[in-house]
Amino acid sequence: MNLEIKLLSASLASRESWEKIRDSTSKEDFSDTGEIILKEIGNYYELDPEVERADRDIIATRITGLYPKHKDMFKSLIESLDLEVSLPNILKEIIDLKITSVKFKLSSAFASQSTDNVAEINSLLEEWTELNDGLLTEEVTDNKYTVVRAPTVSEIFDNSKAENRIQIYPKVLTEALGGGVLRGHHIVFFGRPEIGKTTFLLNMCYGFLKQGLTVLYVGNEDPANDIFERFLWRLSGLGAEESKKDPERVAKIVAQRNYDKFIFCDVDDGTLNGIRCLIEEYRPDVLIVDQARNLSFKDASNRVLNLETGARGIRGFGKRYNLVPISTYQAGESADGRLLLNMGDLDYSNTGVQGTADLMIGFGANEEYIRSGRRMLSLCRNKISGKKFPIPVKIDPLRSLVE
Repeated sequence: MNLEIKLLSASLASRESWEKIRDSTSKEDFSDTGEIILKEIGNYYELDPEVERADRDIIATRITGLYPKHKDMFKSLIESLDLEVSLPNILKEIIDLKITSVKFKLSSAFASQSTDNVAEINSLLEEWTELNDGLLTEEVTDNKYTVVRAPTVSEIFDNSKAENRIQIYPKVLTEALGGGVLRGHHIVFFGRPEIGKTTFLLNMCYGFLKQGLTVLYVGNEDPANDIFERFLWRLSGLGAEESKKDPERVAKIVAQRNYDKFIFCDVDDGTLNGIRCLIEEYRPDVLIVDQARNLSFKDASNRVLNLETGARGIRGFGKRYNLVPISTYQAGESADGRLLLNMGDLDYSNTGVQGTADLMIGFGANEEYIRSGRRMLSLCRNKISGKKFPIPVKIDPLRSLVE
C-alpha cells in the first residue's frame, strides 16, 4: 500500500486522523486524484462536526457524480481504502520522508555557497528543527470509539450540583433553570432585528466573566470595535457617557473584572470548521455565535438545511469541547409586535434548529414594551428545568444592561 493510499484510508476511517493528516501534509503529498478524494472527505466532516467516521458510499457517490467520466476509477480507488490502518505509523512515515527531503534541500543550499539563499537556509533549518523535535507527530491513538463506563448514581448527581452549573444573566434566568446550565447544554436565542439581541448577549458575557469563565464571541454582523465599546459599558458599570469621559478609569476597572477572558472574533464569512479551529486555539468555557444563520455552507441555496446543520454543529462543539454553546438567530415576521414568541417564530426553521436546543429563548416586545425599555423572554423550550413561564426584563442599551 503506497503512502497516499494509507493517508486516504486513515482520513476516511476517522475525523481525528483526517485532522492530523490535514495539518501534517501539503498538496505535494497527493496526486490530483488523491487530492480530490481528500477534499471530499474533508467536506463530509465539515458538514457534520459530530460525525467521527466518513461514509465510504457517500464519498464515492459524491465524487462519481462530480466526475462521471472517471467514476469507475474513483469507485475502485475508494473501495480499496483500508479502514484499519495505523495513523501513528503513517505520520511517522510522513515525517521521515519530509526529513529526508529537507536534508537534501539543505545539502543543495549549502553546496551552492551563495549569499542570496540565507533566508531559504534559515527556513529549512527551522523546518528541520520542527521535524526532529516531533512537533508534527503529536500522539494519536488508533481507537475509533470511546467506551464510557456507566457512572455511579452519586457521580451523576454530583455532576448536576450547583457548583458545576454556569449562571445565566440576568439572574432570573438562572433561577428559572434551577441554578443554571451545564457544559454541553445548547442555548438558542432569537428575536427580531433591532430588538436588543446584542445587548442581551453582552449582558450574558458580563455574567460569564464574573464567574471567571472565558468567552469566545464569534460575530459576523456588528463591527468589532462597536462590540468591544458596548461591552466595556457593561463590564465597567459606567455606561456610555461616563466611559467616554474617563477611559483610564474604565481600563482600571475592567482589568480587575476578567476583561482578558473576553475574546471577540470578527468574521465576514464564517464556517463550522473555522469556529472549531478558534475553539481549539482559545479553549473557551462559553461559545457565542452571533449570528449562526450567517455561517457559510457549500450549498448556500438551502437555507433550511444550512440552519439545521449549523445548529447541530454548534451543539456538537458543546459536547466535544465541554463548553456552553450559544447560537443566535433572527425571528421571522410572525414575531413582529409580539411579546410572547414560540418555536415556530424562528425564521426559516420549524423543527431543525429547535431540535438541537436544550434551552430556547425568544426575545419579544410590543409597542408599549419598546417605549418603556422592556422586553419579554419566552422560554420556548427548556429541557433543563422544564419551566416555561415568560420573564419580563428591562434593557438599557447605553449600559448594555438587562435586569
